[in-house]
Amino acid sequence: MAVDFPSEEFARRLCEELNKNERYRRAARGWRWPILFRVEGPQASVGFILDLHEGECRGYKWLEDASHAQADYILAAPLEVWLDVISGKAHPMKALLARRIKLEKGSYSTIARYTIAALEITKSAKKVLEEG
Repeated sequence: MAVDFPSEEFARRLCEELNKNERYRRAARGWRWPILFRVEGPQASVGFILDLHEGECRGYKWLEDASHAQADYILAAPLEVWLDVISGKAHPMKALLARRIKLEKGSYSTIARYTIAALEITKSAKKVLEEG
């Protein structure tokens, strides 16, 4: 069964997949902040918040309208950019530094320390999309 991105099912499955990913667990030690992943569209934006803490995904929240949602870290990009990152066509940190993904809230220096964790999040996201 295919899982669409973005969707509530995708957010749920990504949270589950991160909790199975030992590399993510090790790389994300010290991370204690929820992240809002917002997909920007022409009229509105959807997204989800992952409650990420010390290498664990403690839960998720799906947002039909994420335009005014808040989290400690907010990452926003158009759908095609998110799909490039998830598919592996774009490196998540390079997309962030090139401002293809906008860091609307949070610290660049903190997020840069977790590059391996970011890569593991994208690997888990790719697995969710491919395996459904």
